[in-house]
This record gives sequence, structure tokens and C-alpha cells, in this order.
Amino acid sequence: MAIDDSGEYKLAPDGVYNDPGKSATNMKRPGLQDMLLRIQEDKTIRAVFVQDTDRLARNTTDHL
Repeated sequence: MAIDDSGEYKLAPDGVYNDPGKSATNMKRPGLQDMLLRIQEDKTIRAVFVQDTDRLARNTTDHL
């Protein structure tokens, strides 16, 4: 998610990342790595919404 000029949240262009068929048991997934890199580079991104946290990572340490 990014903040637009009015201060509202909006979905960033090309802002949906997924790794179909990949397990969430590790962080070495192309879609996840692309999202993490974009978050670091694009300072307009202020929030990330995850449909289900076990889709993000199965390891509790990775959630932190």
C-alpha cells in the first residue's frame, strides 16, 4: 500500500505479490523477495496487507 497525495491509502501499482505453489516455510520466494525489496526502495509504501499470516511465513521468527 502507498499513500496518495490526499493522504489516503491506495494499492500501489503492481502491488500484489504472490508465490503460487511455493511453501511459506522459508523466505526464499521470488514474489516475497521482490516485495521486500520494493518496500525498502519505495518510501511511499507505508503498510503491507497480508491475506493470512501463515501465507507470509510459517516460522514465528520470520514474522518478526
